Amino acid sequence: MSFYTIQRLSDIQNESDRMLSPIDAYLKCSILTLDFSVKPLESLIPDITHNARIAKERTKQYPVDGLTQDESAAIYLYTMEWKPSKQSLYFYLNNALRAQNRRLLTPYAAYLKLILSGLQKLPSIAENVWSGVEADLSSRYRVGSTIVWWGLNTCVKSPQMLESAEFLSGNGTRTIFTIECRSGKQIRQHSYFPEEDEVLIMPGTLFEVRAETNAAPDLHVIHLKQVESKCPFAPPHPSHMRKPYHNSELENLIHHKASVQFAEFRDKSLNNEDVDIIASELVKNTYWQDLSLCENSIGSVGAASLSKALLTNSTLKQLRLVNNGLGDEGVEYIALALHVNTTLECLYMQGNKISSTGTMKLSVMLKINKSLTYIHLSDNNIGDDGMAALVKGLRLNKTLKHLDLTKNNITNRSAEVIEEIFSQNQTLLFLKLSENLFSNEIIFTLSQTAEQSNTCVYFT
Repeated sequence: MSFYTIQRLSDIQNESDRMLSPIDAYLKCSILTLDFSVKPLESLIPDITHNARIAKERTKQYPVDGLTQDESAAIYLYTMEWKPSKQSLYFYLNNALRAQNRRLLTPYAAYLKLILSGLQKLPSIAENVWSGVEADLSSRYRVGSTIVWWGLNTCVKSPQMLESAEFLSGNGTRTIFTIECRSGKQIRQHSYFPEEDEVLIMPGTLFEVRAETNAAPDLHVIHLKQVESKCPFAPPHPSHMRKPYHNSELENLIHHKASVQFAEFRDKSLNNEDVDIIASELVKNTYWQDLSLCENSIGSVGAASLSKALLTNSTLKQLRLVNNGLGDEGVEYIALALHVNTTLECLYMQGNKISSTGTMKLSVMLKINKSLTYIHLSDNNIGDDGMAALVKGLRLNKTLKHLDLTKNNITNRSAEVIEEIFSQNQTLLFLKLSENLFSNEIIFTLSQTAEQSNTCVYFT
């Protein structure tokens, strides 16, 4: 991730918890060209005219997504970085958007009209996005409260982007935001940094603070969920009028199991709507400590429903998802929830078509999760790349004790990184590597090395 994108991510720390009056300065403006839109800013922002010309030149080919060249160039200009950063357009614009004195927005009205016109033509994405700052913002985000972000705030689509910037793996005081957004705008096709998959949160977006956890001594993770807003910058999320789904047999079964500790729904041919029903119960149920959904083929959509429930549930200790075809996308949803969840201890994900891609999501999670002690990943296909990814996560993890990687197509190439576990991780007690592709010589060497560590390794 570039230094400049990190700077835009960090700009979120300038959001306040004040409720401001609506922003309407741009509503009465006509849509102008970029050249005319930035003229009122020439006395405020150094080199704005010069950089606007660069933005127009870089977007002179016919823009994608149905935007005009000027709309695309307005977004491009927003992502450009001045030196120093505090002279950049985004810095001045966001300060004005967050200011209590709405008259400060007047010079920006034409530019706001143009960039928002372009952003509103982009399809809204409804998925989890991420942001982070090198500061402790936890005191501003109390669980259960609602907050408004008034600026145009930058997020990224993958926690791996934050890891590359050392928000997750680094040291020092940090706050990570995991955000369920409904109307984010993916701008990579119109950005100065297209490789960074940037998502913009529209001004005036309203969030509920769903969870906050101290994931490491200096690392705070805050989970936000976008909720309805009447602000003109955040159109209401369309409600789909459809008859509510019911499964009376499943609902009766949930009712009978509502007060048990072990809730089993194995091999019930559950569909996505059924998993939604179970996830809704999981949000409010305080009795379930062990939930089994094995043999149901719930896939990534069902995993997304469970992920949202795990963000708020604080009693479940074991989750069994054996043979469900989660795939890498489904595993990512579960991993996202476990950045925040602090009570789940055991996770069973055998036979879920997980490759090295999904394992990388788990690796990022392991760096900050402080509750998981047991992960069962047998009968997947993580391979040597997945093994290397897990070792990266285990370098920082201090709680995992049992890891089962039976039958995962791991070969002799992984011998060196496995030895790293023995020398660097002091808490992993059991590592199962049966039915992989090791030679007898490598098995002997690894067994000998493991004897000098705290970890018992099994190859049979």
